[in-house]
Amino acid sequence: MGENKVEASNDDKTYGPGADLEMTENVETDEEKLPSRTAHYICPDYKALDPSELHDRGIPTNGTTRVETVEVSPDVTLKYGANVTVHEANNILWLERYAPAVPVPKLLACYTWGPFKRRVDEPNEYESENETYIFMSSVKGQPLNIYWNEFDRATKREITRRLKDIFVQLRKMPNERYVGSFKGGPVTDRILRFWEERGAFESVQDFHNEVIVSIEKDAIAPMIGLRPFISEILSRSDLQIVITHGNLQASNIIVDKKGYITAITDWSQSAGAMPLDSQAASDPGAV
Repeated sequence: MGENKVEASNDDKTYGPGADLEMTENVETDEEKLPSRTAHYICPDYKALDPSELHDRGIPTNGTTRVETVEVSPDVTLKYGANVTVHEANNILWLERYAPAVPVPKLLACYTWGPFKRRVDEPNEYESENETYIFMSSVKGQPLNIYWNEFDRATKREITRRLKDIFVQLRKMPNERYVGSFKGGPVTDRILRFWEERGAFESVQDFHNEVIVSIEKDAIAPMIGLRPFISEILSRSDLQIVITHGNLQASNIIVDKKGYITAITDWSQSAGAMPLDSQAASDPGAV
């Protein structure tokens, strides 16, 4: 891929390696905007099917609010929906540039289609007024949870070793001293609810303070008295800020029948630069 700048929509900033983009403008009527396609990334020599072509192939595209993953050909997988974001495509590009040893699907194209009327008054990260379409190379294998019980101990140890190597590569990715998504964007991890301050945060302490506010909003009255103890636990400001996946579950680790890791998928919650303890605090099963 070339090093041309990747443009962004109003909702998502996109950075990293890219190719020339095909941009379109929404067509407006006197009553409402008609859905149109806005390209954010097109891989050279790849033609992404538009929603009408996908519909002709039996793939529903009429403003779905769900996250859908389908194969559009033997070599191409499509992830799309109102809950899919350009941020995820940008993460894949960023990894391709700075951590090529991390196995991820190859990004082929990304565009948004809309706007569509939603039930919410204001679009948010969980229900956008647009659908995002991400075309990626298909990967061979099955989620780790499908094969795990079939592997012997030696194979399981090798998988664990390989995962360690992958995270070593992630930790080597360049990051500045802030807590947030790539290029100084907001925290995307769900440890912070979408209606709260998301950063980026200039320090680990600023991030932890916002986590405390988030916890208190959901706490029952007796738990509020725990604030001094929570503050003490989260008072460490010397924690290393690292690049993390954000949702590394067995279902997002793709392996072949021999236990070789062919891809790490679902970078939608990739938090970018986060304190080393943050994922253990938000979800013990995600790192």
